[in-house]
Amino acid sequence: QDGYSPPPTKLLSMAEVHINYLAELRAKSRSDDTITRYTGSYTAFKKFVSGTIQIKDITQHDIHRFRSERLDSDTCSPVGVNIDLKHLKAFFRWAYKNDYIDQDLFRNIEISYEIKPVRFLVVDEIIRLLDVVKLKPDLHDTIVFYLLSGARPCELLPHQNRFTWDSVEDERIKLIGKRDKVRYVQLHPAMNQILDKRRRRNLPYPFPYEYNTMYDRIVRVAMPQAGLNDTTYHTLRQTTGALLVQAGHDIYRVSQYLGHTSVSTTERHYVGLRTGDFLDMTESLSAILGSDIQMIYTEGSIVEELRAIDKRLSDEILVSEDTIATDSRASMAMIINNLRDSTRGRNRTGTALRAEGF
Repeated sequence: QDGYSPPPTKLLSMAEVHINYLAELRAKSRSDDTITRYTGSYTAFKKFVSGTIQIKDITQHDIHRFRSERLDSDTCSPVGVNIDLKHLKAFFRWAYKNDYIDQDLFRNIEISYEIKPVRFLVVDEIIRLLDVVKLKPDLHDTIVFYLLSGARPCELLPHQNRFTWDSVEDERIKLIGKRDKVRYVQLHPAMNQILDKRRRRNLPYPFPYEYNTMYDRIVRVAMPQAGLNDTTYHTLRQTTGALLVQAGHDIYRVSQYLGHTSVSTTERHYVGLRTGDFLDMTESLSAILGSDIQMIYTEGSIVEELRAIDKRLSDEILVSEDTIATDSRASMAMIINNLRDSTRGRNRTGTALRAEGF
């Protein structure tokens, strides 16, 4: 129509709209890590078009060309391209809903949500890793605590006061996960031993380390020294989930223990572990429940640490939206300590089990 003037929102540059988008994400308490990832994808697209282009001038053709050229380049893998597209989709969908653009630019654009194979450690790998750090008690205890708690990397660190001494209660710890969702994980003797040692040292936080410091020490140094070259920081958490599922624990309880947003997330990653070796698992659980293991704690050894189990611990289940207690307070310790028996069959060689179909 003659004389039509677009509303002011449609005259903004893409950069200005993105600033408003990030402000809303922060208002919704999205983590700094999430915002950094989204900004990285936006920056790649911004370089592809133009830094001052008005957002109303972006077209679906620009999206298609961005994907094609990124796939043809040597700088980004197909998985990386899909991650960029997923982040850009969220941005442009938000812009459409808030009247910055006239159309949904990602309508009819397919994005592959490929799930990487779950990489987790089997018992031989766990012992190799902890053997590498046995003379470094701080690092050793940190890795053990990650394995027993199933925490995400940032959930045990002091960044943004996520994990402080106030997070440690009498029988449980408070973990703050994605979007600041809170969950509680029951403490058992091995975890208490680690925390007690650290409390006696008057440390400002239970694990007073920067993320990058721990990433370097665990992923760049310790894991390669243990022969684990295809692992990440997140592998420790994936190990917790895989071991719990392998031992026959209900997928819903595992999902709650790990703090997944939806049980479908847990199923996608670990369902393949539920379809085989059931006889081995049953035999393993029988051996665990029938054993009479006394409390032993030796600071430098994972084997002795994980023998800190008493068969008389309760089998009570308490699962609510914010409170999680496993079938046994020492469930993870029992599983890791007895994993040799429960991973026969497909995993007899000691290589890492991966979920089928991924």
